[in-house]
Amino acid sequence: FHRRQLRHGQEGVQLGGGAEVRWAAHLLKVPAEELAKALTTRVTAARAERMRSPLPIDQALDARDAFAKALYSSLFSWLVLRINSIVHRAGLH
Repeated sequence: FHRRQLRHGQEGVQLGGGAEVRWAAHLLKVPAEELAKALTTRVTAARAERMRSPLPIDQALDARDAFAKALYSSLFSWLVLRINSIVHRAGLH
């Protein structure tokens, strides 16, 4: 994550090299551009219109951390369910 200046004195975020984003997007089976947008912008809905605005670097880092936390939580929950189903099937409970 790198800080960048946008028009009108607004601050935004640019992701580094891109290889990490492409790899993460590949693993998640989502387009890399969409993952990058999700981590660096905010969507505001007003009436029937949706506007995307850049996040400041501190909020982008918070979004990245929250996304990683949600991924780890989901992975852990899936792993516990998988282990429990195997143990239950094997009659090891």
